Amino acid sequence: MRTRVTLLLLLLTPVLFTTTLTVALDGSQDYTSVQAAVNAANNGDVVLVHPGTYYENIVIDDKFITLASLNYTTGEEQYIHSTILDGNFSGSVVRMVLESSPQPADAIIHGFTIIHGTGYIRNWYWPSYAGGGVHIACGDYNYIHEVHINNCQIKYNSAEFGAGINFIYWGDLYMSNVSIHDNHASNGTAGVNLIYSQLFTDPEHPCSIYDNEGVYWHDISIGNAQYDYEIYADTLTTETPYPAYAGIQFDDYVTPEPQLILHHNHWTFEETDADLYVSPNGDDGNSGLSPADPLRTIRRASYMIASNPVSPRSIYLEPGVYTDLNGNQEYGVGLKSHVSLIGAGSDMTFLETYNAQKLLYCGYADSIRISGMTLANYYPVYQDEIWSPHTLYLLHCTGALVEDIHVSGLETGRLPSVTLIGSNQLTLRNAVVENNEGYLDAGLLVNGQDVIIEDCIVRNNHAIGDEPEYNSNSGFNINVCGDSHINGLVVVNNINDFGADWHRVGVILNGRAESGAHLVVSNSLFADNVSPNDHTFFVEPNSGSIAFVNCTFAGNQSEYSTILVHRVSDQFDVDPTRFVNCVFYDETAYEFENDSSAPCAIEVGYSLVNNGIDGIYSPNNEVIWGDGNLDLNPLLTNAEQFYYPQEDSPLINAGTPDTTGLGLPSLDLCKRARVWDGCVDIGCHEYGSVGVSPEPEPEDVPATALALANYPNPFNPWTRITYSLPEAAHVKLNVYNIRGQRVTILVDEHLAAGRHTAVWDGRNERMKIVAGGVYLLRLQAGDRTEVQKVLMVK
Repeated sequence: MRTRVTLLLLLLTPVLFTTTLTVALDGSQDYTSVQAAVNAANNGDVVLVHPGTYYENIVIDDKFITLASLNYTTGEEQYIHSTILDGNFSGSVVRMVLESSPQPADAIIHGFTIIHGTGYIRNWYWPSYAGGGVHIACGDYNYIHEVHINNCQIKYNSAEFGAGINFIYWGDLYMSNVSIHDNHASNGTAGVNLIYSQLFTDPEHPCSIYDNEGVYWHDISIGNAQYDYEIYADTLTTETPYPAYAGIQFDDYVTPEPQLILHHNHWTFEETDADLYVSPNGDDGNSGLSPADPLRTIRRASYMIASNPVSPRSIYLEPGVYTDLNGNQEYGVGLKSHVSLIGAGSDMTFLETYNAQKLLYCGYADSIRISGMTLANYYPVYQDEIWSPHTLYLLHCTGALVEDIHVSGLETGRLPSVTLIGSNQLTLRNAVVENNEGYLDAGLLVNGQDVIIEDCIVRNNHAIGDEPEYNSNSGFNINVCGDSHINGLVVVNNINDFGADWHRVGVILNGRAESGAHLVVSNSLFADNVSPNDHTFFVEPNSGSIAFVNCTFAGNQSEYSTILVHRVSDQFDVDPTRFVNCVFYDETAYEFENDSSAPCAIEVGYSLVNNGIDGIYSPNNEVIWGDGNLDLNPLLTNAEQFYYPQEDSPLINAGTPDTTGLGLPSLDLCKRARVWDGCVDIGCHEYGSVGVSPEPEPEDVPATALALANYPNPFNPWTRITYSLPEAAHVKLNVYNIRGQRVTILVDEHLAAGRHTAVWDGRNERMKIVAGGVYLLRLQAGDRTEVQKVLMVK
């Protein structure tokens, strides 16, 4: 069959006026290798390759030439399939580096089958293999380079990202009649990846981009977009490829927001709109629709499952070890919107990778849940570039719930193993991050809006590098805005060995250039952290308010202060940074230091402060020394007992008599009643408290009848809901306000008979925290209904 593209005559024109260098394996032409002909070519020349399989990794270094098969001169389709450039699994098949202005022609790749490339290692922020089939870098932003790829098959290539085509920096990529399929990426997009570049496709000769498997945006990824992108394709993977299979990312300053517009006629794959089950002993040939017929790899399940906002889906992991050390698994794994990844528990389900930079990744997704697993990434750290593998990495997600995870004993670099960046309406609960060693950061990083952190432990993490131009945090680093709450956090025994300033154990930031941000930290312990060359903790209140309520700071070590308060911007109004019912008894020069260049007051009330008001150094900003403050030995137990107060501790019943407006949870750090004997203690513990929040935790509900209960009740900000089904049924568990208006959907799926649990984190369907008050839990199973009244307190 004879095919031609509309640009064929234009493409033929340069041949008439430039040198053509011919290549054939049998020695009948000018050269026997493609690279030799490329080396001899000059700008505007044509390298014309005769049929055959060329096992080469071709580098076109700052030359604007045409690399083509005989399809270029004849239009015969057979030459596309019979002229094969094979990378032999040893680098990019074709790599172009274009830096100077083109004279006299643009770069063209025409009429090949391009296979078995593995990418070129590039060092941009961190070393990564990119561009398995074709890697193109246009380095001179003073000229927008044009590269044309026509009539090509690009398949069976692999890389960390951009496995088919990776096109970066200040260039325009034109594609006509190009098929990109069955490429594989371990760290990003597998099909076409563009950064700071434009993509133009020929609507008369559309491309096909399908069945590529990556971590996210499997087929098409547009990064740092400045404009709208309109792509014409004959075939894509799914009928609705956006956002799981194609995506666009743009900088915040770009307005209006760039759009990705896709046109396609066919698709190859129907996602599975059902829950899926995975077992280390499963088989990817199974349906995955039941525990009896499980898939083997988590990555395959995440690719197959549908993103259904009306009826969210889950991937259930059976107990066991999911490792890629023996080829049982393949990482990284990305999650789609409205999909949960649920293990059997952090002590029963273990995910580990030795071969992928990312273990679990979720980017630009809505309403996801990750729970019940231990995570480990043993991918090597590139210390020359100070980057690192990611064990759990969430980027710009909305409505994410991460709970019951354990990350321990890993080596990290610039970012810690658990990195949750730009995530709005994020809930992190029952996470343990411990015993990690990092070059810069070793513990936990959270950056987002409307964040809830509950009952997490960050301990025994160690920063060991020495890079003065970077900040370092061995323990806990949070940068939040909006309405955020941290409760029951334990940050202990984190050590920072950096030898320069601006390196701390823990950082708590507030502001991010947004007005009205509020952060409350309650019932939390910060103890035995070491940062000899700088302050141990850092608070930056640039807008709204920060309050520490019933927290204990004990045994932290530094030549400077325990907490540095540092406000640098007066763009927004800010309240005094408040410390109420808190303990400060550390081995530091000062408990507080306020060096804010913008007006910023510290308010301390009903707190024990080592050396009293003299323990605060604030030469240029106000200190509000309120009622009830103490300067005494707090008489605390040791670190193993989480610094619990001793029997005659002055902290007992010494807290503020008025807890109005503190947002005080009903339970202390150890889940005992926060208010005991009618009083509140200073610090994270309530001495002698043996009760629980007013109602006792319910017994297991019987499986002989439909039953519904929750604990705690009253609650703030979350409550665990327990319900039982006497028989299998389709279950709906919804939350309503007192006026009967639905607040959110917690469960909507078919469940087996027996006991089940759910959690409501106090958010509505728009992932906003609801107001305090009475709400109704409504459980419907088949034709039977149960209702439970609950009270959210603030």
